[in-house]
Amino acid sequence: MTIAKRFAPPALPLPAQAYVQQDQARLNNVLRIYFNQIDDLLQQLVTGSVDSITFEQAAGISVTPGQLAWNAADGTLDIGMGYDGVVQQVGLETYYRIKADGAINNGDVVMYTGAIGASGVITAAPSATGLTEGLVILGVATMDIPNNDFGYITAFGHVRGINTTGASVGETWVDGDILYYNPNYVGSLTNVRPPSPDEVVVVAAVINAGPGGSGEILVRINNYPNLFELSDVYSVNALAGDILIYSGTRWESTPTTAITASVPVTKVADFSVADTDKWLINNKSGSTCTATLPSAATYAGRELHFQNYQAQLLVSASSNVVPLVGGAAGTSILTNVAGDTRTLVSDGSNWLITQ
Repeated sequence: MTIAKRFAPPALPLPAQAYVQQDQARLNNVLRIYFNQIDDLLQQLVTGSVDSITFEQAAGISVTPGQLAWNAADGTLDIGMGYDGVVQQVGLETYYRIKADGAINNGDVVMYTGAIGASGVITAAPSATGLTEGLVILGVATMDIPNNDFGYITAFGHVRGINTTGASVGETWVDGDILYYNPNYVGSLTNVRPPSPDEVVVVAAVINAGPGGSGEILVRINNYPNLFELSDVYSVNALAGDILIYSGTRWESTPTTAITASVPVTKVADFSVADTDKWLINNKSGSTCTATLPSAATYAGRELHFQNYQAQLLVSASSNVVPLVGGAAGTSILTNVAGDTRTLVSDGSNWLITQ
């Protein structure tokens, strides 16, 4: 149902010099009809459903907190927000409401710093230098927010009335520049993509490069993930020099010691294969030698080479060795023949005899 006022107030006659009952009755009848029309309209507003609301579409209509009006210039609705004259344009902007954990200026890049108990209130501050986690970047302040006050951070949309020349960080910005989180200046942007290992967070684009309060940017946060934030990469305590090896289901950080060459190691008793071992010689005498192999799941792709000096069996401590001809995993590595050799390769589940 569309509600519209389709009547005008009646034109009332001038008062008579003397009371005439018939004239008064006609006046009362006119007023009754008018008030009935008003009552009918109010009843629709109170009890009926509304299909649409028509706003005045003239240019230049401004709103104050709590008001809603049509913005003819941008073709959207403006909502007067609760702080500092901020106006939200429906469909064109998205805000966070935050409590300032430090003074924030209009145009500052802002990061998440925490929350206040079970209140639902998040705290934020100008972005710190040298961040190691770009996911904390919320957006750009759309107003000045004193410390411990509340205000709005634009996560998507336009931020106007700021300096967009780049002079504050020693740069020159022009229309169309992509702006990143600046790891060298608090709460700042840069048009130079930060080099690794700095976090790369695309924050905005320059819409109008201008000094003082004439500049404008379009905010749209896009965080470039680190390698180990990718869903198909797994790493626990990666160290310098580690490499990625595909296990068949994911990429895993693997120590280089798992695949690099090493000098042969001679064993004269039962042993466990060390991270640095690759070439192993069984020289145990008198009985079968038992070797504890590394986890195949941890060292997918790793090669181990075994050789007998004496005619003794070499077996695995677990059933994790697949024979040369395939089949179920067992324990046999070397036969009881001097000079017997085997090469084992991990497939991520077991150790396969390949030659």
